[in-house]
Amino acid sequence: MSHIDTPPLLPIDAERYLHVIRGELLALPETERDSILDEIRAQFIAQATFGPDAVQKLMARLGPAHTLGHTFAKGYELTTTLTRTNPTPLIRTIASLATKSTVAFFGTIGIVICYTATPALLVMAIGKALFPTHVGWVHTLEATGLIMSSTPLPAPDPLGYGTIPLTLGLSLLAFLLGTKIARLTGRTLLRRLPLLPEAR
Repeated sequence: MSHIDTPPLLPIDAERYLHVIRGELLALPETERDSILDEIRAQFIAQATFGPDAVQKLMARLGPAHTLGHTFAKGYELTTTLTRTNPTPLIRTIASLATKSTVAFFGTIGIVICYTATPALLVMAIGKALFPTHVGWVHTLEATGLIMSSTPLPAPDPLGYGTIPLTLGLSLLAFLLGTKIARLTGRTLLRRLPLLPEAR
């Protein structure tokens, strides 16, 4: 008779560990979720041949199950959102990690600054077209730069209506820079995600 090797049964703690991870991965497609769980289960099975203590040590190296599952879920989000043309889902994912990652925190700040400047500069361009004496470049002892005022500017705008293409260009630049920061932050976060440790 041929002998068929069967994988060793996993300790109940390992099965519970996998169950918690599965719960963290419910938002992922089934194929992705099963692929991650199969990889972790394979490592558990490999360690189970050395006894239950080896499985416990591997779980300790992996860390809390909910944290590991959350990490894999965010890794999948980053991977999928980085490929999209619309940066909004990527920005939401980065912002959700801002309290857990310094990279995500400062990336979120940079994105917010750029995307706040985008409409502000656009409004200035429109304001210059509608109220040319209230918007423009100012250089005085009190202020230097592009400003929009409820009263006429203290001095003529040296750029004149050239302020319009300038602010439109800066608005576009701010948008592109914000998108660039979002994608760079996303790729950096993805590279820093911890990988499964090799089974020993």
